[in-house]
Amino acid sequence: MLSKKISILVFLSFILIFFTTGLPVEAQGVKVRENVIRVDDVVKIEVYGENDLSGEYIVNKAGQISFPLIGDVKVEGLTINQAKDLLEGKLKKYILNPQIISILRESQTQTNGNGGTQGVNVSILGAVTRPGAYPSYPDLTLMQLIASAGDFTKEADVHHVHVLHIKEDGSKEILNVDAEKILKGLSQDPLLNEGDVISVLSRNQTGGDESVTILGAVAHPGAYPSSPGMTLMQLVASAGDFIKGADTRRVNILRSNDDGSKDLLYADAGEILGGAAADIPLNDGDIVSVKENVQDNFVVLIGQVNKPGTYEYQAGMTLLGLIANAGDFTELANKTRIKIIRKQGAKSQIMVVDVRKILNGRSADIVLEPDDVVSVPETFF
Repeated sequence: MLSKKISILVFLSFILIFFTTGLPVEAQGVKVRENVIRVDDVVKIEVYGENDLSGEYIVNKAGQISFPLIGDVKVEGLTINQAKDLLEGKLKKYILNPQIISILRESQTQTNGNGGTQGVNVSILGAVTRPGAYPSYPDLTLMQLIASAGDFTKEADVHHVHVLHIKEDGSKEILNVDAEKILKGLSQDPLLNEGDVISVLSRNQTGGDESVTILGAVAHPGAYPSSPGMTLMQLVASAGDFIKGADTRRVNILRSNDDGSKDLLYADAGEILGGAAADIPLNDGDIVSVKENVQDNFVVLIGQVNKPGTYEYQAGMTLLGLIANAGDFTELANKTRIKIIRKQGAKSQIMVVDVRKILNGRSADIVLEPDDVVSVPETFF
């Protein structure tokens, strides 16, 4: 009788453990993941009495979430309670007795043939041997995808590879990649995300180095041969004009200088068309970006980082957080002379920041504002 009671208690204990822990179990060949936070998960965080901090945060490829006030926080591999304790501990520097409720929602993935997970496809178009859609997997890089597609064709312009990149927060950016620099070890091979679209231009599309590129909200984005005296509005016309929803008030022009530095210029196409401003002459290699109105708040990062470009502004975004999202500094970055260009009405304020002082705790991190432009210069020593 006693033996029977013990057996019943053991069985009930097993049932209780099964339904109250996150330990992995095997059922009909399906592996159930531990109840820990993983890359690509969405963590819903509610901070009691702090609506500005509450929301959904995507765990990026580095296993981090970018959280207001405290910046990037490594949460991959933590349980909900561990993440809750970690965030509350960090928030105590800014909020009295912070109280957090975290709810984990797994990202939508599917099992691949190796028992791992794979997401939606990435696509590659243009001058490769086998253009098309390919399965995405963690840590897939641009050059690995090009190899899977049978490498470049003879007509490919390896200096002009365009990547429509889906960022961790779901927003999009367009990267212009020089694959030859990657092959020579002069640039890092960029990681791809699910849904990325890669376009490899041919030399007759780009005209070699004598080309200008227009991306974003125009009818026919791409590279166009440049000609002496070509202007911004002539390029827009060649690309089939702006599409509905284009933000014509703020057209970006990324320009490379002879010394390797880059300038970011702004143009109000509406003022040009209305005669209130002069049209802008373009240089060979200029990259023109036309945004859509749906994304009004953004910051721009140029210079010596691994992923320069336009990033959607998030409340509480800091300088170090932005640089981390851009894949960190390159080896050539001058960390002592970073410039933050901030609009102050009709004028601009320029702040020069020594990031080393922030990293060693001698200065506070800089909280960014919408429309800030951050420039990381190259060191010459």
